[in-house]
Amino acid sequence: HHVIPWSDGGRTDLENLTLVCGFHHREHRKRGWTCHLTDGVPHWRPPPWIDSTQTPRRNTTHHIPLHFDGSPVPALT
Repeated sequence: HHVIPWSDGGRTDLENLTLVCGFHHREHRKRGWTCHLTDGVPHWRPPPWIDSTQTPRRNTTHHIPLHFDGSPVPALT
Protein backbone atom coordinates (compact mmCIF):
# COMPACT_ATOMS: atom_id res chain seq x y z
CA HIS A 1 0.00 0.00 0.00
CA HIS A 2 1.33 3.43 -0.91
CA VAL A 3 0.90 5.68 2.15
CA ILE A 4 0.84 8.70 -0.16
CA PRO A 5 -0.97 7.39 -3.24
CA TRP A 6 1.10 7.07 -6.37
CA SER A 7 -1.61 9.04 -8.22
CA ASP A 8 -1.03 11.92 -5.76
CA GLY A 9 2.73 11.95 -6.34
CA GLY A 10 3.66 9.33 -3.72
CA ARG A 11 6.94 7.56 -4.28
CA THR A 12 7.20 3.84 -4.94
CA ASP A 13 9.87 2.99 -2.39
CA LEU A 14 10.05 1.48 1.10
CA GLU A 15 9.71 4.86 2.79
CA ASN A 16 6.18 5.17 1.36
CA LEU A 17 4.95 1.57 1.57
CA THR A 18 3.20 -0.62 4.11
CA LEU A 19 1.72 -4.11 3.87
CA VAL A 20 -2.05 -4.57 3.92
CA CYS A 21 -4.30 -7.36 2.72
CA GLY A 22 -6.18 -6.93 -0.55
CA PHE A 23 -9.49 -6.17 1.16
CA HIS A 24 -8.09 -3.39 3.35
CA HIS A 25 -6.02 -2.01 0.47
CA ARG A 26 -9.25 -1.46 -1.46
CA GLU A 27 -11.49 -0.46 1.44
CA HIS A 28 -9.54 1.56 4.03
CA ARG A 29 -10.02 4.94 2.36
CA LYS A 30 -13.71 4.32 1.61
CA ARG A 31 -14.22 3.54 5.31
CA GLY A 32 -12.44 6.69 6.50
CA TRP A 33 -9.08 5.31 7.63
CA THR A 34 -5.79 7.06 6.83
CA CYS A 35 -2.20 5.91 7.24
CA HIS A 36 1.05 7.69 7.99
CA LEU A 37 4.55 6.48 8.75
CA THR A 38 6.38 7.42 11.95
CA ASP A 39 10.04 6.38 11.88
CA GLY A 40 9.17 3.90 9.13
CA VAL A 41 6.35 2.28 11.13
CA PRO A 42 2.76 2.53 9.81
CA HIS A 43 0.15 4.09 12.08
CA TRP A 44 -3.51 4.00 11.10
CA ARG A 45 -5.89 6.83 12.03
CA PRO A 46 -9.50 5.63 12.42
CA PRO A 47 -12.50 7.62 11.24
CA PRO A 48 -14.30 9.79 13.83
CA TRP A 49 -17.24 7.38 14.08
CA ILE A 50 -14.85 4.73 15.50
CA ASP A 51 -12.67 7.07 17.61
CA SER A 52 -13.68 10.71 18.04
CA THR A 53 -10.06 11.64 18.88
CA GLN A 54 -8.76 9.76 15.81
CA THR A 55 -5.79 8.47 17.79
CA PRO A 56 -3.28 6.71 15.49
CA ARG A 57 -3.01 2.94 16.02
CA ARG A 58 -0.66 0.14 15.09
CA ASN A 59 -1.83 -3.29 14.05
CA THR A 60 0.12 -5.61 16.35
CA THR A 61 -1.76 -8.82 15.50
CA HIS A 62 1.31 -10.33 13.85
CA HIS A 63 3.75 -8.12 15.73
CA ILE A 64 7.46 -8.77 15.61
CA PRO A 65 9.61 -6.53 17.83
CA LEU A 66 11.14 -3.69 15.81
CA HIS A 67 14.55 -2.26 16.66
CA PHE A 68 15.82 0.52 14.43
CA ASP A 69 18.55 1.67 16.81
CA GLY A 70 20.96 -1.20 16.14
CA SER A 71 20.16 -3.06 19.37
CA PRO A 72 19.76 -6.82 19.08
CA VAL A 73 16.34 -8.26 18.39
CA PRO A 74 15.38 -11.01 20.86
CA ALA A 75 15.12 -14.50 19.39
CA LEU A 76 11.62 -15.73 18.65
CA THR A 77 10.60 -18.73 20.73
